[in-house]
Amino acid sequence: MLKFLDEIQAFSPEFRAQLEKEGKFAEQEIESPGKIKIKNHIMDFTPYVKIAADDRGKHFSVCSRCEHVYAEAAQDYKLYALIYERDPGEIYPGYLAPDKDWAVYREFYCPGCGTQIEAEQCPPCMTIIPEVRIKGVNIK
Repeated sequence: MLKFLDEIQAFSPEFRAQLEKEGKFAEQEIESPGKIKIKNHIMDFTPYVKIAADDRGKHFSVCSRCEHVYAEAAQDYKLYALIYERDPGEIYPGYLAPDKDWAVYREFYCPGCGTQIEAEQCPPCMTIIPEVRIKGVNIK
């Protein structure tokens, strides 16, 4: 799998950039924006994550259930969630499960209330998959 990911990195500038971004992120001290006073609900980003504005007009991604603030809206909220990688054999009956050396289920949970907010299936060691980019908002 690692050889496969190295090959992808060699011909995909987007994948290489995502690896670099996550590497830099992993080295940072993560600071939560803390509690914000939500003034406006802008939009539902996913069924469990919404974009909201505070009283200064700054946009944040927040949990739809408990309003835990993940990060500013331009940042990938998944990087601020609790992450659990699950063996596919825990989901499917043994003979139907993908080989755990080739696939994992990555589950994302809200640190505030424990709600599962997202899941993705990917190869082990794969970068976190950014699902949505809002036009006009640069994902940092």
